[in-house]
This record gives sequence, structure tokens and C-alpha cells, in this order.
Amino acid sequence: MNLRLLQQTHRPRCSRLNLIPKIVPQAFKSVKYIEGNGEPGSIKKVTFGEESQFNYMKQKVEALDKENFVYIYNVIEGDALMNKLEKITYETKLEDSPDGG
Repeated sequence: MNLRLLQQTHRPRCSRLNLIPKIVPQAFKSVKYIEGNGEPGSIKKVTFGEESQFNYMKQKVEALDKENFVYIYNVIEGDALMNKLEKITYETKLEDSPDGG
């Protein structure tokens, strides 16, 4: 029983990465971790779809704070940097709205 719970818990993470290209295939061809599995230090490769002006980018997870709902990652490689930028840093923080939603 514990093994089944572990498999069910792990499956949604993989499905989320595979779901994006299925929802918007014109924008994303594939999304996959090439190092790690989502924890800080992990590297994700995003390959863009045919309708995108970019081919691919690699993102490195810098911080993941599950208690405070904070996710920080850097775009570290790919043509999205346009050969002009060293990296692009994104910080996402989810917060309650005033009405509790």
C-alpha cells in the first residue's frame, strides 16, 4: 500500500510537465527535467513549439519554499536570452487575496 501511495504522489509531477505541451502544442514541444526532479539545483529544458520565435531554454531552480509558496528560477541557457543576457530570474510567490481566495 505504501508503494502505491508513493507512485500516485510522484505521478502528478511528471504529468504536469507532460500536460503543458498537450494543452498548447503550438507553444511548447516538450518540458522535462534534465537534472534533478524539481528541487533547488534542478535544471529543466523547455523546447518550444513551431509557432514560437524561440527554440529552447534551460531553467535552473534556485529556491523552492513550500511553506511560503515561493518558487525562484533562472533562465540560464537558450535563445530566449537573445545572446545578450547572462540570465533571467523569475520569482513567483502565491499569496492570499483580501477576500481569502
